[in-house]
Amino acid sequence: MTLAVSDAPGITRELDTAEAQPRPASATLLIVGFALVIATLILAGRSGLVRLAYPLGAVAIGAWLYRRGPGGYIEFSWWLWHVSPGIRRIVDYRLGAYDPQNPMSLTPFLVSGLAIFGVLQHLPELRRTRMVPWAVAAVAVLYGYFVGFLRVGPMAATHSLITWMVPLMFGLYVALSWRQYPQAEAAVRRAFLWGSVVLALYGIFQFLFPPEWDRFWMVSSGMYSVGRAFPYEVRVFSLVNAPLPFATIMVAGLFLQLAGRGFGRAGSLALGSIALLLSLVRSVWVAGVVGLVVYLAALPRKLVRPMIVAAMLAMITMGVLPFVVPERFAGPSIRIVQDRLLTFTDLSHDVSYKDRASFLGNITDVVINEPLGRGLGSTGVSSSLGGGSGEGIRDFDNGILAVLYSLGWVGGAAFLIAATGIVMSSLPRREALYDTTAKAARAVAITSLILAFGANVFEGVSAAVLWSFAGLVVASQRWAGSTHDPEEVSA
Repeated sequence: MTLAVSDAPGITRELDTAEAQPRPASATLLIVGFALVIATLILAGRSGLVRLAYPLGAVAIGAWLYRRGPGGYIEFSWWLWHVSPGIRRIVDYRLGAYDPQNPMSLTPFLVSGLAIFGVLQHLPELRRTRMVPWAVAAVAVLYGYFVGFLRVGPMAATHSLITWMVPLMFGLYVALSWRQYPQAEAAVRRAFLWGSVVLALYGIFQFLFPPEWDRFWMVSSGMYSVGRAFPYEVRVFSLVNAPLPFATIMVAGLFLQLAGRGFGRAGSLALGSIALLLSLVRSVWVAGVVGLVVYLAALPRKLVRPMIVAAMLAMITMGVLPFVVPERFAGPSIRIVQDRLLTFTDLSHDVSYKDRASFLGNITDVVINEPLGRGLGSTGVSSSLGGGSGEGIRDFDNGILAVLYSLGWVGGAAFLIAATGIVMSSLPRREALYDTTAKAARAVAITSLILAFGANVFEGVSAAVLWSFAGLVVASQRWAGSTHDPEEVSA
């Protein structure tokens, strides 16, 4: 039995009704119940118990959802990526001590890591030409792990392996779930459409009235990149753990909002755009423009006009807001964004740009002199766990050099070529003509890859965005090829 789902006026596509069903009510009740239990424990002063109950409960629910198909599992995993850092900050604040090794921070990785079982079940599919780059990237990461195990120690290397490999496997799982593409597509769309609204609202509130737990974390963690713990001085990071991953998630949400239907999305677009601007992440702004061009180029002409109208309504909404919001709120916000935009015209006086250029000059010499690489665990948060040379770099302002620094010349080159191949293979528009979610996913993947020139997007939540949206394009195109006539698929 099939169900006709409208994608555009006069256009329908056929989905199997078993695949198109919404998330079961039992799954919703279980997730809501889990959230209520965690909230109750925190309010009751049992935050110490939450440190263990949160990851254990999340893994149990994730495993239950995983066994029932990709839809609910993917959506739940993405909600954990969205909110877990914020919940962890509340718990640390309630306990009165910042713990950099709080097990709650691993929760999204533990749940998303269940996808590895799905990948193992479909290993033969990795022999397909289009799937080979995924395998190459995984082998390169394993090489970096063995080097890091010897150079920086097992703890740092293993932690870094998790942050690199789990997002890659999660994205590969999405790609291999092409037979259930309608479930996966709906799950990603729900998670990001609602998630981006939640993150944007919290982010704007965070900018105006930084909550105590966020201020506590900003001071205790020493994360200077998030600004100062005062109103109008926070670089918005919302419920995520830094401005860059927040901005990456927000761009993904905005593209999916554009891919939606109806002019009512204009409000969500305006809200998300404001939060994105307040993150002050210029690299995401620039990369997002490139992604937008890619998205527009892939759209059927029938869908371009309503999308442009919705975008214009969002811009008008943003333009009207300064006149309806009190000056004491709107004034500082506008000035901060304007000052950040002006840095594009005068980079010679941009301290951030100068520091970045100096760092890149110095680290290039190090990369040239380290042909084997320093291994996983030598960059990012993992570098603080190392027991080896102690020469790790926590904040890496260039993802390409971070890969070469960690994986060496050969391993790094193989990884970067594979990553580029995975994303570039999505450019031929083989998905269903009116599958706007797949077209938005392509734009997100390209945006994320471009960001590698300004940040390490190959680990953590930024990597989860890159790989899962690249995987979604693969799934959409394989599903379209198996269920559509040639004339119904984009050329």
